[in-house]
Order: sequence, then structure tokens, then C-alpha cells
Amino acid sequence: MERCYWSVLYRDRLGDPEWKARVHRRLAMLEGDPNDLCFMRRIGLTEKPNRILSAGCGTGNFILSWLRYGTSDSVVYGIDLSDEVLAIARKKAASTGIGDRARLYQGNIERLPWEDGLFDVVHCQDVLEHVSNTEMAISELLRVTRPGCYVFIHVPDYRLCFEPHYRVRIRPSCKAQAMRVLRDLDRPLEYLEHLNFVDPSRIEQMARRLSPRSRIMRLGRRTGNPFLWMYHRLAGLNYDILVKCDPRKDETR
Repeated sequence: MERCYWSVLYRDRLGDPEWKARVHRRLAMLEGDPNDLCFMRRIGLTEKPNRILSAGCGTGNFILSWLRYGTSDSVVYGIDLSDEVLAIARKKAASTGIGDRARLYQGNIERLPWEDGLFDVVHCQDVLEHVSNTEMAISELLRVTRPGCYVFIHVPDYRLCFEPHYRVRIRPSCKAQAMRVLRDLDRPLEYLEHLNFVDPSRIEQMARRLSPRSRIMRLGRRTGNPFLWMYHRLAGLNYDILVKCDPRKDETR
């Protein structure tokens, strides 16, 4: 089931000539990856979270990683628009033998179905570049996070002259030029049309505007080249966003 899903995405929807290698890398993550949780260690989170949300959970890699490597008494929630990927995620969660700790829902992260302040950690990776209203989605992620707890956001940085889904070089943040490049390569364009080319700096600005009292941190992304990592850090490029929600937000309602 999962092999078929990734094959259709990389071969048919993205037209990637190296689709077999990308499918192979995806399937190698079927056991989960403890590195998915490294942001928890980097922020020094000592209190064990009871409820975790994977917003835009896809095929459930983060959920699987938490079930295998996270705290043993926490419950992981996931939400995604696609019934197809949710079916894959449910199957993967069941394979752990502790799938009863996973709660998966079909829905839109721009209108989350939970009450305010339910989750101790909200994880949103490679999702916000796909939504219609980025600011509304961020507002919802902040709303369902408990005061004083964390939202982790990862999006591609389109300022780096690279479109990571198609894996092609483009001018910084230039969707029109990406379309021209893909047409020249005879690659399908439908997937690109639904990308909004958001970047970490814009996510950071929206989060600060929506929750000015929250603490917003940049987490540098690891690269194989320490000089490249230092350049990104100095230039303010290629980082993840971590929001520690305002511990007083309940008092202001």
C-alpha cells in the first residue's frame, strides 16, 4: 500500500526520473526514526507530554517514531485531509503493537476539531506549504496548544534556490520560474500549482503577529557541510520554527 502511494507521487505526480530511489528511501523509514524527536531533546523538554498532535500527519512517520521511541504513556493524535494516507498511517501504528495510543482523524488543519489548549506538543512538518490559508493554519496550531507548551514547524526554505518536492534548481521564491523549468523538463505541473512557496521567515512573522507574547525560536537544520550550516545561520536561512506558547494566554481570554 505505501509503496504504491509513494510510487504514484514521485513517478506520476512529480515526474521524478529518480523516483525509485526516493521510494526506497521512504520505505526505509517504516520502523520510525528517533531523529524525528531530536527537536524535543534540543529544547531540553523535561516534562513528559501527555498529548501530541501530528498536524498533517501524512503516512504517519512521526506518529510511528513517537510510538516506538517517545514516552510510553503519551497519546499521539494525527490529522490529515487524505483518507489514503490515513489508512497507511493506521496500518503502521497497528504494527507497533501499541496502536491504541494513536488517534487518527480526517480533517483540515485550518479548522482543527479540538478544543483550545489540548496538546502539549504540536508537530507540523512539510505541511504549511500545501495549505490555502497559512496564517489560519498557524492560528489553529497555536490555539490547540496548551499554554507554556510547544509548536514545532518545518517548511521548505524557498529562498535557497531549490524546490524540494520536484528537486529542481530555481530562483529564490520564484514559482513562475519553477513552472518554466518544469515545462522545459517535461515534468507535470499540477502538484506545483498547489504549493504556496512559504518560507521560515514568513512563518516566523505570522507566529509573532498571532501570538506576540509567545517565545519564538529558530532551530538550525543540520547539513552535511558545517560551513554551509554556518552560512545559513549567519544569513538567517534554512531553519525550523519552535513556538513556546504564551503561558498566560488563558488569562487573556
